[in-house]
Amino acid sequence: MPGYEVISKYRFLKTKKEKGKDREIVKQDGDALDADYRDFGKIFDLFENLDSFKAGLETVSGLLWENYRTITNQRNQRLYTPVPAPPPGNLFTRCLGMLAHQYGFTFQQGLSAETDFNTAPIGTTLIAGDPFIGSLIRAKLFWKDAISADHGEHSHSLQWLVAAQLLNGQTTSSIPDLYARTVDYWIMSRGVDTINLWQLLVDSFPATGTTARDPDKRLLTDSWRCPQNVTRYLLGNRNGFQPIAGHFVSNYLYKRYSNRNWISITTNKETNTSKINLANIYTDTAAKAKEGWKQGEVNPARLTRKTVTPGDIGDRGVTKVEFHSAPGLLYMKEG
Repeated sequence: MPGYEVISKYRFLKTKKEKGKDREIVKQDGDALDADYRDFGKIFDLFENLDSFKAGLETVSGLLWENYRTITNQRNQRLYTPVPAPPPGNLFTRCLGMLAHQYGFTFQQGLSAETDFNTAPIGTTLIAGDPFIGSLIRAKLFWKDAISADHGEHSHSLQWLVAAQLLNGQTTSSIPDLYARTVDYWIMSRGVDTINLWQLLVDSFPATGTTARDPDKRLLTDSWRCPQNVTRYLLGNRNGFQPIAGHFVSNYLYKRYSNRNWISITTNKETNTSKINLANIYTDTAAKAKEGWKQGEVNPARLTRKTVTPGDIGDRGVTKVEFHSAPGLLYMKEG
């Protein structure tokens, strides 16, 4: 069923939530509601189209690799020439930030740009379910998920960057504006909020390939609306458990997950079948504090930072690579 029809059928309504009060439905503008339904329907349809999303992810990966080469002074280098990565590191999230700003997302707040290329890394990490996540989304911010490797640290960011890339100019509202409104559209049942559009569009649960099950069947899918499906694809779940050749994001994440022992492959000798295993991401808040991260007192699910404390990047390996037909150098720690 097309996304517009799904969203119309579920009757998502615009709501507001005031502190200390129950969520309530606000007066609906019929024309604006229908326009949003059509826009959100296009996002839904994109994430349901397996091939279109993969093509968009390939494009986004190429743009991120271009950003990576730019901020490591490789952009105009034809040869593999070792150059120092800009301290304090955080190269991948700086690349995300450059692209997110280009599309109109805020990306992060509270951190000043401190490199020649006007970049700053992500300023928020979630280490548990965040009851105030709506504040991040309404502000068009991105964050790093440090809860489950299966969910993926950056899967939501990648979902929305693909949407912004492929649907640019095709929606009445911009993709960042729609991103911000997803948490205000809810299915209300007898005055109780049940599901919001963020959950339906980008935070559903895998229908297969995992033991996890959500009681609401409306949030089960094998599509890209499930962040776990994005993560597993990038980690080679359908590619012989190897990263996708020539794909920057896939190779970067695979190397990162392998270095941190977040990924392992097990084989059943009786059936001669293998499966990918992804661990929970453990975040040592004391260790993160040394890097400038502070755990919230009111909201302990969230780590934030106002400054970036340079870490030791002297032991980073330098690997000659070629992604998206462009040669370069990948700076990453080993092990």
